[in-house]
Amino acid sequence: MISTTARICLAAAAAAAVAPFASARPSCIRDPLTTSVTYSQAPLAFSGTSFNSTSSSCGTDVAAGNLTAGTCADLLTLAIGIGQKQDRQCSFTLWTGSHTCNGTTAPTKIVIPQGEDSTCVFTGVYDGGKYFIASGMYWC
Repeated sequence: MISTTARICLAAAAAAAVAPFASARPSCIRDPLTTSVTYSQAPLAFSGTSFNSTSSSCGTDVAAGNLTAGTCADLLTLAIGIGQKQDRQCSFTLWTGSHTCNGTTAPTKIVIPQGEDSTCVFTGVYDGGKYFIASGMYWC
């Protein structure tokens, strides 16, 4: 059963879809949560799966972008630096041996603590994804 609040929100979203201007989106429909990510090769020394970096770097950065919560990311570098949120703790689930955030190996859940720094995650992808593959999903 759908709550009254959810029904009102869905009705507002349907009305907004036919509105002549883009700002008609109701406040109950939120954009997916995103965070910054850096992709690194030649990472700093890891002793485990992840560590917090106050320098916002996980090695030699080769690219940057955003991760969207709930979206699978195919990982092609040896490490990634996931931006922390000031208002909440989040997590990142890492699948090794899979391009699609599933597979036969158990995933590793990494806590992204609340803060202003980055959490560096070692992916194990040494060759750009040719033989070593990994994927991950950000949750917040």
